[in-house]
Amino acid sequence: MDVPAPKPHEDIALIARVDPDDGRVALIRKRHDRVEAGVAEPLREGRAITGDVVRLKPRPRQPWLCDVETVLARQDAPEVDETPMGTAHAGPAIVASDAYRTGWERIWGERLDGDADVN
Repeated sequence: MDVPAPKPHEDIALIARVDPDDGRVALIRKRHDRVEAGVAEPLREGRAITGDVVRLKPRPRQPWLCDVETVLARQDAPEVDETPMGTAHAGPAIVASDAYRTGWERIWGERLDGDADVN
């Protein structure tokens, strides 16, 4: 049996398990030069989309092996996250921007020099 040569940017998934109760599919996905483990689940109205939206196309003689078509890719995350713990910078979260501070001062007024109490 001849096996076709892989395409340069082949995107395929091997189905490892299907949950009959909720339709979730555990799979191993190979795209480009990476291999990833993940879970695909059916789109449901009213539920948030937490990753890419993909279409799995089972191969005729091997239904557990699927070609993957990305319908909608996540735009908010980099292709490969190389930062520790997913942070883009070291240190605590930045929660007050200059626009936030300006708005605060417009509503509550500027802080007086002797007003050092935080609470």
